[in-house]
Amino acid sequence: LLANTTELLSFYDRDFCLTHYATKLKGVHGGAVAPGAAVWEIYPSFLDARYRDEFLRVFHGGTPASIDLPRSSGEAPRSVFVFGTANGVGIIESRGHGGRSVAEEQEHVILLHQATHDVLTGLQNRRRFGERLQQALAAIGEPKQKAALLQIDLDDFKAVNDTLGHGAGDTLLQLAAGRNLAALPAGQSAYRLGGGECACRHLGKEDPPGTRRPARSCVDALQWPVGLNGNPHR
Repeated sequence: LLANTTELLSFYDRDFCLTHYATKLKGVHGGAVAPGAAVWEIYPSFLDARYRDEFLRVFHGGTPASIDLPRSSGEAPRSVFVFGTANGVGIIESRGHGGRSVAEEQEHVILLHQATHDVLTGLQNRRRFGERLQQALAAIGEPKQKAALLQIDLDDFKAVNDTLGHGAGDTLLQLAAGRNLAALPAGQSAYRLGGGECACRHLGKEDPPGTRRPARSCVDALQWPVGLNGNPHR
C-alpha cells in the first residue's frame, strides 16, 4: 500500500525516526525523506512550539489531531493529521482545500490499518511485507546498506487446530505474534504471511551476521510453553 497509495503518508517510531512512508511523500519533500530521518527534518514546523506541543500530545497517547501548517505567500493550504500507532505515530499530509474532518480522517486511518494488518494477530500482513521487501531490495544498492530476512514457521500448527480446536490455534498465533514483537529491536516489524508463518525484515548498515541476535531472541521467545485450554504446551 505504501508504494501505491496517493496519500502523503508516513510513520515514525518512538525515537521520532521515519520507518515507513509512501513513495509520493519523497516526491514532495525530496531528500529529507529517508529511512531513519527525524520527523523534524520532514516537517520543520514541529520545531515551533505552536505546532510541536499538539504533535507531542498525540505522540504521548492523546487523541488524533488535525494541525494546520504555516505557509508562505501564494502557497496552497497545508495540514497534517497526526495519529498514534503501536510503535509511535503516523502522519497524513493534505494540501489544498477540501481536507477531511477529524472524524473522516479517523475513519480513513482505520481503513488503512485494516488494509495493511492481519486482523487476528495485529501484525502487518503479507501485502505490507511485499511492499517493504521491495523497498529493502531497492535500497541494497545504496552505500553500506544491507538487508536480512528472517522467516519463522510454527511447527505442527495444523495439529493444534485439529486436536485443540481453532480457538486454541488463534490464541497460539496471537501469543506467538506478541512474543515476536517483544523480541525485536525497536523500529523493526513482524509480518504474518499466513497460517503459522511469520517474517521479520532487517535493513541497515549492520552486517547480516549481526542480525542473528534478534533472530535468536525470536526463536528463544517461542521456546517457552504457552497456555492453551488451561494446559501448558510447547
